[in-house]
Amino acid sequence: MAVGADYKKLFNHEKEEINLLSGIDLIVRELELLLNFPRHSLFFGNNMGLDLEKYLYLSNRRAIFNLIADDIKKFFNTYGRVNLTSLEMSFDDINSKIIIDIEVGLGNETRTITLERG
Repeated sequence: MAVGADYKKLFNHEKEEINLLSGIDLIVRELELLLNFPRHSLFFGNNMGLDLEKYLYLSNRRAIFNLIADDIKKFFNTYGRVNLTSLEMSFDDINSKIIIDIEVGLGNETRTITLERG
C-alpha cells in the first residue's frame, strides 16, 4: 500500500513526526493537487490537471456546468485510481466564484473534494 506525507498538515508537532497518509486519504490529497494544476503544466507532461480558468468569462451557467463536468469526467477516466461518485456545482454570485464538490469512492469509502474558482 502506498504511503505519503500529508502536505496540508505536514508536521505533527506534538509527536515530532511527519503526518503520513495512505489509502483513499492519500488519493484525495493527490487529487487536490492535480485538480488545481492547469492541464499539461506538470513537469512530466501528462494530461492531468483541470483548466477551469478558460470558463471564467462564459455567461451561460448550464453550458459552463456541462463543460466543466465533461472535463472532470475525462480527468477521472485518465486518473483511474478512484471512482467519481458525485459531482455538484454551485455559483457564488456575491464573490463571483464557481464551487465544485466532487465525491470520490474507493471500495466502500467516499470522500469529498471542494474546488473554488473565481
